[in-house]
Amino acid sequence: MFLRFEIIDTGIGIEKAYLDSVFNDFTQVGEATARHIGGSGLGTTISKQLVELMGGEIGVDSELGHGSTFWFELPFNLVLTPLAEISHDKLLVLTSSTNKEIIKPMLNDWGYLLTSLEKLVIQFLY
Repeated sequence: MFLRFEIIDTGIGIEKAYLDSVFNDFTQVGEATARHIGGSGLGTTISKQLVELMGGEIGVDSELGHGSTFWFELPFNLVLTPLAEISHDKLLVLTSSTNKEIIKPMLNDWGYLLTSLEKLVIQFLY
């Protein structure tokens, strides 16, 4: 089974003539972009190498003036196992309120209570 991840932006887009070279070493998508945005031209090359090392595929779809969609697909094995036991002495740390809102209904369905300490953590950090 492959999972597809997409990163969509509404930026300047990429000319069709440059799409084949986006993942090449030290390549940027045109002189005007290189001057305006900067960078070494290695980010997409490194991403491609990592994705391919994991047995996946990477690509980009773009239209000049309408943004780009960078995507990669990675193989995952679907393993059917019984539900894991979650003990009551575990701590789940979520990095954003969005993650909390996503996982909270699942934990509730499994009979677990999600306690948020955001205000305490914010007061402690500042």
